[in-house]
Amino acid sequence: SYSSVSFFFTPLVPDFNIQYVDEPIACGSGEPLNIEGTTFLQVRFTPSLAHDTVGEITFSLPDDFSANLPAILEIQQSCDFEDELTFVFGLDEQADFKVGYLTAPLTSIETIVVDVENP
Repeated sequence: SYSSVSFFFTPLVPDFNIQYVDEPIACGSGEPLNIEGTTFLQVRFTPSLAHDTVGEITFSLPDDFSANLPAILEIQQSCDFEDELTFVFGLDEQADFKVGYLTAPLTSIETIVVDVENP
């Protein structure tokens, strides 16, 4: 079984890269992030922003978001800068993951689903 996190986009899904990183850092400052877990899966979207062209927020995540999922302990946004939107998942251990793509033609919403294998 898997712990799943979905990212919704409209009208199109940006390019993305998902990989394990040694140490999660905040973009811009380069400061290390304090994320629960010992292994970190980074999900990066580009070009993508958490706000629209007039500065209105289109996405928000609490600063201390406990995922409460079997495989994912915590999720933090680590970047919203220069067309890059990045999140880091804190895990207890490295696990296999897969990525799915869903589309809803009637609503123009496209979804990226990241599934992390449960321990």
